[in-house]
Amino acid sequence: MLGCQTIVDVQNPSRTSTAPATISPSSTAIPSATVTPIPTASSTPGPELLLEGPLSSISYTIPLNIQHLTKNDATLFFEIESPADGFLFYWPSEAQPSQGRWIEFDNESTRHLITLQNLEQDEDYFAAVGLLGQAGSYHTPAFGEESWDPIHVHPFDMQGEVVRIGVIGDSGFGDQVTKNLAERILESDIHMLIHTGDLVYRAEDNVTPRAAYAAKFYEAFAQVLHGMPIYPVIGNHDYENAVMWLDLPYYAHAFPPLPLNPESQADSGNFRQYYALEVGSLQFLFIDSQAFWVGTGSGDQNSWLAQRLENNHYTATIVIFHVAPYSSGLHRDDGKILRQEWVPLFEQSNVILVITGHDHNYERLQVNGITYLVSGGGSAVLYGLNERLAQSEIFARQSHFLVLTLRKNGLDIAAIDADGMILDSFRMQFPP
Repeated sequence: MLGCQTIVDVQNPSRTSTAPATISPSSTAIPSATVTPIPTASSTPGPELLLEGPLSSISYTIPLNIQHLTKNDATLFFEIESPADGFLFYWPSEAQPSQGRWIEFDNESTRHLITLQNLEQDEDYFAAVGLLGQAGSYHTPAFGEESWDPIHVHPFDMQGEVVRIGVIGDSGFGDQVTKNLAERILESDIHMLIHTGDLVYRAEDNVTPRAAYAAKFYEAFAQVLHGMPIYPVIGNHDYENAVMWLDLPYYAHAFPPLPLNPESQADSGNFRQYYALEVGSLQFLFIDSQAFWVGTGSGDQNSWLAQRLENNHYTATIVIFHVAPYSSGLHRDDGKILRQEWVPLFEQSNVILVITGHDHNYERLQVNGITYLVSGGGSAVLYGLNERLAQSEIFARQSHFLVLTLRKNGLDIAAIDADGMILDSFRMQFPP
């Protein structure tokens, strides 16, 4: 199903317009996640984790999930509704929790960012949180009144021979199609997932931003979150007043800063606004396109972006953000400022691929030697063709995700729909 030419009208675009809220979020309101020191290995009998039986009386507000992986480390994050005594347990997949290790976390904090160190590359581990119960044993917290099973941790080398990366965007309705896409993502044997923004829509329909994220992000992607990190960028709907929490978008609450080199991440307090990952010989730059409409420092971000693009250490650069500079979809004209501010930087550097969302469709465009992918089909709410740009090669009004297979000499890219059918596939060779 390549290059769909007959596109029906937009399906249910109400309340999904691009108009951003005009806000100036503080970078100091959200409490930092407590970073727990890692103990040395212990040979003494450990605390008892009960994976069967009653759940803890204290629940997750953000369930245990993987924020970042390297070949020997895994950074995990969770938040509970009140401070508690407890441990993070982790153990090899073929063993029992009692045969693993345990890390005690701060009993005066509710937010915990813990990096498991010295893991075996390409080995499988399980991890779970245990909170102290009345009988002295440790019970896992519930999430949304249901159990949140131990997560599967599989360290991998981002510099490896083959790295497989998924991409999805504009999934924030939490509908069944998104859950179907999440299942397909798991079947695609990927190492990590990129999200192109708008993680939650219509948060005003939920009691709180926390409840909106629970239903439309954590529950929708529960299977994915149990086995891999999700690296997002923030979208225009992620800035709306309905998702503000402690004077910041809830996005900032859900994604604390990563343990990266200082030059790889913005120094913006507790707000993971823009950051870089080194994958193979490439750099992936995650940036905030809404910074041009809200008061979050587009000047600082532009300076950081320019510095990253001047670095000739990388074979090529892939850039991810939300609003598409070029699109034939509903929001065709929204990218004007990005074409003015960022595209010249891309064209003067080694950027080979730009991935965005915002328009709820799939599109591949070629502009001045750079491939632009619009991947905003992460739900059942889809947009049709507005006015076809001359640079557009393929346009599909279809729910989908992407798989990027990074090899030493190039990149294979496929767009896949919720039924597992390939909408588009192509190969990019790296510059010599």
